[in-house]
Amino acid sequence: MGAGGRARPHVRDRHPVLPYLAGTDRDRARDLQEAWCDPDVRAVFCARGGDGAHRMLDLLDFDAMRRAAPKALIGFSDITALHEAFAVELGVVTVHGPVVGTRYFVGDAVAQRELHTTLFSPSCARS
Repeated sequence: MGAGGRARPHVRDRHPVLPYLAGTDRDRARDLQEAWCDPDVRAVFCARGGDGAHRMLDLLDFDAMRRAAPKALIGFSDITALHEAFAVELGVVTVHGPVVGTRYFVGDAVAQRELHTTLFSPSCARS
C-alpha cells in the first residue's frame, strides 16, 4: 500500500509469462522499495501471498531502504522471504500477519480487529 492507504501502481498487474505472479519482479520490487522509502508511509501491507517474493530480493536496494525510517511490514505465506531479508538486511521486526487483499481477511471482522490490535495496541494482542 502507498501513502494514505493507496495501493502501489503494480498491485493488480499480472506477470506476462507467469500469471500467478502480480506483475514483473522488477515492478513489484520497485513498488515495495518506494513504499518502504516513502516518509508518508507508516506500514506496508502485502496484498496477497504466494510464490514470487524471493524473486524480488536481489532487486531491492537495501542501502536505500536502511536510510528510510523503519515501518511495519505485514504479510505471510511466501512473504516469509521478505520477513527474513528485512530482519537480516534492515534489522527490523516484521509482522507475520494476514495478507489484506484476500477474501479471508476482507470478509473476516475478527482478523481485521486482531491485526488492528497487533499494530496499535500490541500489549493487548493475543499471543
